[in-house]
Amino acid sequence: MVIRNIIKRIAYRWQYYKIKRVITVKGSHHNFGPTAHISLVDGSNKDDIVLDDYVDVFGLLMSQSHGKITIGHHSRISRNVSVQCVDSISIGNNVIISRESVVCDSNNHPLSVLFRRVWSTCFNMPGSDMHLAKYASHKPIVIKDNVWIGERSRICKGVTIGNNCVIGANSVVTKDVPDNCIAAGNPAKVVKTDIDKLADPTDCVTFNEFIRQYGSYF
Repeated sequence: MVIRNIIKRIAYRWQYYKIKRVITVKGSHHNFGPTAHISLVDGSNKDDIVLDDYVDVFGLLMSQSHGKITIGHHSRISRNVSVQCVDSISIGNNVIISRESVVCDSNNHPLSVLFRRVWSTCFNMPGSDMHLAKYASHKPIVIKDNVWIGERSRICKGVTIGNNCVIGANSVVTKDVPDNCIAAGNPAKVVKTDIDKLADPTDCVTFNEFIRQYGSYF
């Protein structure tokens, strides 16, 4: 057991420094899980993925053709999440993206029937870049502060999700979601508004102890 724990700590530190070498990080409080992966494609470099302090990453961050990914402080990219960027994806502070969700700012490939037929034929052709998402329609994604995205959701190109929103599990977000809303479904629709006015829980001991100790201004 002792040897196993030592090996796990060594593996964790190696993962931590391996990832920090290929992206830009602010501060020093980051957690990169064993399933975290960074992919830089078609000229992208470490300046194209920028993490603020206190960010946890357990999924994939992929920048292609200098697509810009920025993630604010105290945010979490959970296991098997895929963030795929060819344009711009801005993720705010205190954001949680739950397991197996996809955030993708492009269509991955053009919708043209002829292009897709040629694309499938030449996909493995040496030197071909036809598989790159830069040839598909793409628009920036903005996920503002304090957003919670439920499991197995997909955030599509051109979408802005407002402050404090919740996206229900298994949702496909194709249009903007205003501040302080819950959106759910495929395609996602607003099902509740003004959630910033909901009462805080009184039966969560840890929550109430935290508020008593630190206050609510953070």
